[in-house]
Amino acid sequence: MKPGKSRLPFTLPLLLALAAALIWGYVSSLITLYADDFYYGIFLHDGWRGFWHLTAEHYLTINGRALVHFVNELMLLFGTKIFVLISPLCLLGFGFAAAYTAEPPQTSFNRACSVAFFLILAFFVMPVSLLRETMLWVTGWSNYFLPLLFVVASFRCQQ
Repeated sequence: MKPGKSRLPFTLPLLLALAAALIWGYVSSLITLYADDFYYGIFLHDGWRGFWHLTAEHYLTINGRALVHFVNELMLLFGTKIFVLISPLCLLGFGFAAAYTAEPPQTSFNRACSVAFFLILAFFVMPVSLLRETMLWVTGWSNYFLPLLFVVASFRCQQ
């Protein structure tokens, strides 16, 4: 072992990123269903046949974001419980994907953890009114953050 190197696999950036994700998960657990959450939450009330009917009707008449709404409708089947688990994990994943996409060969694990930490920290300094209509709202998160996550992850997968 080299001098100054720790045997522990845990690093300060990793611990900070995990702590920020846990705090984000806690903050996410304090939200309630809001606005469109109630509409999308009923899609599965009449079983899968009703789900597909309402999803197709919504896609054809209101909005074409079928994939994110599909994920949203499935999450809302469980109220906010799935959102509380998936939101911090997706924020961590976004941070890692962004770090490794920006500088794939040079990015260290510690650097990716730092990017994830600062990304989550950036959301903590946003105005609550903006967070309530985007990141701390199940449907808003599905409409605004989830597509961005898909884009960054697809860039990372193509490298």
